Parts: sequence; structure tokens; C-alpha cells
Amino acid sequence: MSNQNPNEIKFERMPRDPETGVAWVYVSRNMAHAHPLGQLGVVLWLIVGWLILTGLFKLYWLTQINAPLTVTLLAGALPFLAGVGLAMRVPWSVAMVMGMVGFTLFSMINGVAGLGHWALAEMVLSMLVLFYLIEADRPNLIYRYRYRSFKRGSDDP
Repeated sequence: MSNQNPNEIKFERMPRDPETGVAWVYVSRNMAHAHPLGQLGVVLWLIVGWLILTGLFKLYWLTQINAPLTVTLLAGALPFLAGVGLAMRVPWSVAMVMGMVGFTLFSMINGVAGLGHWALAEMVLSMLVLFYLIEADRPNLIYRYRYRSFKRGSDDP
């Protein structure tokens, strides 16, 4: 738990990126979650549902075929916990999605999944989800407490 006052108003403007002209502005967690974009939208609820259902399906399927416990936990529990974390607006859930994508890629390359086209479809969908979580404005505000500022500030040349 952080030592910050939850009612603290915090704005921290980072330097402008010379290539894109965009500056990130960091705000407190409470400010980010109080903003309308700080709530989960339709796309994020679809991602949460997909992750939870995928995790539950994999847990069930891998226990039925007696897969090793580590594979079952990584393939099944990781997406389930990532989905729950995204729904609860917990920052570490984005890192869990990254881990899930990495394990899905590893499984697909090594043939662990054994599903062929399904594994490829899951990999593509996982990469799209990860790209959205890293680049879109709503996830950046919800999970990293920052937003893009396109205005020229007083500190800009």
C-alpha cells in the first residue's frame, strides 16, 4: 500500500516526446478512477469476459487431460486472474496479460496446446488485446493513471 493520501490531487506532466509531440500527464489513482474514462467500457468488459471464460475453459480442459500442474496454472489461472484483475482495475493485471501472451506464444511454438488453428486464433486475439491495453487511452488512464496531452504547455519551447 502506498503512503499517499487517497484524496491528494496530483498532476505530473512529463516532457513532450519529440517524435509524436505528445506528453503524458500522470494523475492520482482516485482522480483517474473518478473520471468517466476511468471506468471500464464495453471493450474492456468484453476483454474481461473473454479472459475469464478462456481461463476457466483451459483450467477445465487441462485438468481433464491430466496436464502438468504448472502448465494448468499458467495456461488457465493466468488468464482468469488477469481478467479478474482487469475488472477490479488493478495495475498488475496488464502485466499478467503480458505473461499470458508470452505463455500462449511459447505454447503455440512448442505445440503444447495441440489445438492448431485455435491456438493461432487465441494468439492473434491475445496480441490485439495486449496492444489495446498498452496503447488505448482508457486502459492507460485506468491502469497506469496517465493520459495523453496534446496541448502545448508553458514549459514547451
